[in-house]
Amino acid sequence: MKKLSLFLVLIFLVFSSLGYASSPFPLAPGEASETEKGTSERATTVEAAAGTDTERYVTPAGLAAGIAAISGIGANETYGSGWNADTGVPEKDDIYDYLHLLDTNDDGDIDVIDATLWALKISLSEKAAASGVASLDASSLVVQNPTNATATPTASKIPIADGSGKLDGWISAATETVVGKAELATDAETVTGTATDKVTTPANIAALNADSTTDLIKRNITAKATPGTELITWTDAGWNEDGATWTFAASTLTHVTGNVTAVTGTVTGALAVGTTYRVIITGTGGTATATYTLGGCTGTTIAASGAIAIEDYLTATADSELVITPANTCTVALTLVSVKALTDATGDATIQGNLNVYSPATFSSSLTLSRGQVLLSNGTLAAPSLAFASDPNSGMYLLWDAYPAIVQDGTEVARFHTGIITLPSTVAGIVFYDSTLVRDADNILAQRNSTNAQAYRLYATYVSDTSYERLGINTAAGSITLAAETLDAGTDNIDIILTPAGTGQVKNTAANITVGSGTGITVNSTGNLNRQVYQVTTTYDAYTDIDTTKGIVIATLPAKTKLVGVYADTTTKYLGGAVNAATLEVGITAEGAAEILAAHNVFTAAILSGLADAEMGTSMTRAAAIQGGYLPSWTGTTAIYATIDTTAGNLNALTQGVTVFYLVTERF
Repeated sequence: MKKLSLFLVLIFLVFSSLGYASSPFPLAPGEASETEKGTSERATTVEAAAGTDTERYVTPAGLAAGIAAISGIGANETYGSGWNADTGVPEKDDIYDYLHLLDTNDDGDIDVIDATLWALKISLSEKAAASGVASLDASSLVVQNPTNATATPTASKIPIADGSGKLDGWISAATETVVGKAELATDAETVTGTATDKVTTPANIAALNADSTTDLIKRNITAKATPGTELITWTDAGWNEDGATWTFAASTLTHVTGNVTAVTGTVTGALAVGTTYRVIITGTGGTATATYTLGGCTGTTIAASGAIAIEDYLTATADSELVITPANTCTVALTLVSVKALTDATGDATIQGNLNVYSPATFSSSLTLSRGQVLLSNGTLAAPSLAFASDPNSGMYLLWDAYPAIVQDGTEVARFHTGIITLPSTVAGIVFYDSTLVRDADNILAQRNSTNAQAYRLYATYVSDTSYERLGINTAAGSITLAAETLDAGTDNIDIILTPAGTGQVKNTAANITVGSGTGITVNSTGNLNRQVYQVTTTYDAYTDIDTTKGIVIATLPAKTKLVGVYADTTTKYLGGAVNAATLEVGITAEGAAEILAAHNVFTAAILSGLADAEMGTSMTRAAAIQGGYLPSWTGTTAIYATIDTTAGNLNALTQGVTVFYLVTERF
């Protein structure tokens, strides 16, 4: 019993040294420190033995571990007088001096009890009294529900746990000025952003960033530049109204109906090209609209009715005054027109990283990217992703992957894909100010401009506007011209060649023949342009041979082709070596034939053959010609041969000679 009493005294002394004179087990909501009473975490025996922790409290087991860790004190060492003046272990000497005051003969029993300590003894009669001193029971409870202990927060009462074993009721809720407890917010509450009595976690923030509808984090960025000084005087002196078409009275500028006379507001100083100006116009619209311009830019249309509240940001392209032009029936009444220049720096928003915008963005001034891209959502036909504040259903959107499309008032007007521009059938045309490409009907493309004659040009070569070769399709009142056109470095002589494919023919549908009609009658052509002139040039080299006769094919006639004229124009006579005579004839099937042109002298001089009936071949004379010509075959092709015969020398001795043949044909 003495040992137990000694232990209690020791505990009492320890707690007295901590400042707890009246109760060894006070409750406090805060943590204990060197200057404040409060709660503390329990130290493990390892931490107690280490002796370095300054925040946790020590249990008896921890105390024993700490003492055992003191150098020179063994786990089973007995307290005694040998501890006195133990210079080897000064800690033992300190403990001895402290306990020796009670145990004077060092036998472990208390010999002397200090009168002050004895006055604080607890008598058995005081145990378990209603308002007395609490005692320890078998379950080691410190407080056994004294009358001044309660789970309900009450002034001057000791807090005890409620039915759920918590002291939550005693802790105040945190506010903007009070430290206290706070409830964690859910992801949904974080996204909504209206709760003012809850706290968020990192997971809540992640959920917020993942939500595209919230405006809590993804809120608007407003960076309007601060305007400078006023540049227009809002008085009668600041405007050139004449008092008839426009009037200025009671700080109101009013247009009188019945004219389109413009009014000008004088801008103080010169407008700087490239500078952005804020224009504010207020007032009331009347009957019809008005427009205004400033610095070469056109602003928002002034409404025909209702309140007018215009705020425009215009970047000047010229130094010009503010001019308001009304419609004829406009009766607008303006109460303010203000023009102020914006500073270069004020109002700029600089973003170093990515800027993600989850709702429509409006730029009153310019948007500049030093690098990177502007990435837009795909948008829709009704709401294009790139649109305009005054016309949000006109702009551009992505129809499909790699298919951007242009929209006007909710209607697609063009789409782009792999180098192709597609215009829907609803598009009226492409206008080049004085020419318009239009879709006349299905599969019909037209170029027109009211009653103005149009022209089309296809270039073979182009050096400049004054040096070229081109095909011109030109129109004029009553005529259409298909022309080969050349200028300066272009070729002087340009052919126009019409080449049908296969058995196709060039036709003239304006023939003055009334076509037949009726059962069993089919009109195959209303007027073919089937007469052609074929021209080919041969030289002596074409006839070279080690013989005195050589025929070459100069043309092959298709089936159903009639020769109606033939000319052989020998522009250079044929000479060379020992040759002393040379003749030329033209026929069909083989060399030496003369059905087309009779043999004639090409040795003596240049000659043109085909001008006289006697010069014609056996099938081309007047007597032999059928219907004014020679048709070699209706069903097959026919080769036409030109043959030269020499005497006294072979053809390979020739050193000169040129003949140009002209074949005039009709094809059926």
